[in-house]
Amino acid sequence: MRIVVDTNVLVSAFITPFGTSARIVDLLLAGKLTAILDDRIFAEYREVLFRPRFLFNQDKVEFVLDYLHAEGDFISARALNIVIPDMDDLMFVEVASTPPQSAIVTGNRKDFPPQVMKKLAVVVCDPGELLKLLK
Repeated sequence: MRIVVDTNVLVSAFITPFGTSARIVDLLLAGKLTAILDDRIFAEYREVLFRPRFLFNQDKVEFVLDYLHAEGDFISARALNIVIPDMDDLMFVEVASTPPQSAIVTGNRKDFPPQVMKKLAVVVCDPGELLKLLK
């Protein structure tokens, strides 16, 4: 399954290593899910995960980022002229809506309005919902 992983899912995975977000990362690392991303998303992952306030283990962060860089599906996303609550999240929508569409996995569903996502044929779910869907 192809998924676009919101940065907050990666942050949650490092904060709670046995939680649902960490399970999503485990499935990515096991090759059971494919991360779809572009250079903007990857740059945000790197910037956020190395913020000093998080104090994440840098070796573990590098391992995950190296895997995503090597095994993720980097695409050239189509530009969209839409408005969403957090315009910084537009890159996730642009990547997810570029054919073939991918699901967005996020801890902040409110940032992805259902009426807009439906028009773009983009599914948005939280990590727990994705895990249920995969069973």
